[in-house]
Amino acid sequence: MVKDIASVWPGVKALLSEAVTRDGSTMTLDALADELLSGRKQLWVGASGARGIEAVLVTEIIQHSAVRALVMVLCIGVDRGRWLSHLDAVVAFARENHCGILRALSRPGWRRDLAKIGFRHRHDILEMAL
Repeated sequence: MVKDIASVWPGVKALLSEAVTRDGSTMTLDALADELLSGRKQLWVGASGARGIEAVLVTEIIQHSAVRALVMVLCIGVDRGRWLSHLDAVVAFARENHCGILRALSRPGWRRDLAKIGFRHRHDILEMAL
């Protein structure tokens, strides 16, 4: 998890901008930056020396009445097979913060890959643009 958001912002801004402008996003880039800087959301960056930044993940801790959840609200990157296994750090963070579940808000294409690391499909979210 990135503690100093400002230090990586130039490198992740384009990827995050692409993610928040996708159909269905409920965030703006400016609001997301504010939530990251305030600590309400967390930023995770996957990078390699040769390839640079390969993935960006945004999480948020939500306290429900019955359970605390770490929600993966936004994830974008390339070649996810290279970095998906590194979600163990996210799982550890969730446990350290007393979360009982890790939830991913994702497009259908993620279902198969997330199932490989222990996620189960529980619900579908259907939307209607108004």
